[in-house]
Amino acid sequence: TGHDVTFFGDTAGKQALWDQSEDTLQLNDNTNLTFGTGADADIFYDGTDLNISPAVVGSGDIVVNGASIEFADSEGVTLGTGKDATIQYDGTNLVISPAAVGSGDVSISGGGIKLPDSESLTLGTGSDATIQFDATNTVYNTAGYHSFTGGDVHVGNGQGVVIGHTA
Repeated sequence: TGHDVTFFGDTAGKQALWDQSEDTLQLNDNTNLTFGTGADADIFYDGTDLNISPAVVGSGDIVVNGASIEFADSEGVTLGTGKDATIQYDGTNLVISPAAVGSGDVSISGGGIKLPDSESLTLGTGSDATIQFDATNTVYNTAGYHSFTGGDVHVGNGQGVVIGHTA
């Protein structure tokens, strides 16, 4: 009680300090904290990033039970070994960004995108067009004209096409 305790490893600079006044265990940069009887996982700080690594890559998950992981606005999750994409909340919008703009698509497999009534899908860098379902009709809204290419436009039986209707 009342003393700091330092544990030294075999490699210079690899040490752990129990700082009694702070009540913390402190490890130098690049000093691993290892878990499991077979050295199954490591946690270490390399001076820039906190690294959490299973002994065999892909052999396990990081599991958060009973809570969530929170990120500050404009902080996010980066995916891919080449930091290929990021998902973040910028304070207003959820942003999904590939590392290089135009380098990939957002792909959803085994499901779809569901929007509540009257919410819209906005298209164009200037929010040029929207598509929404208003609980009764599908509404296409654009500053320009609607262009249908690649096939015929079919109108169902009992339905019509109104051209130039002023009401």
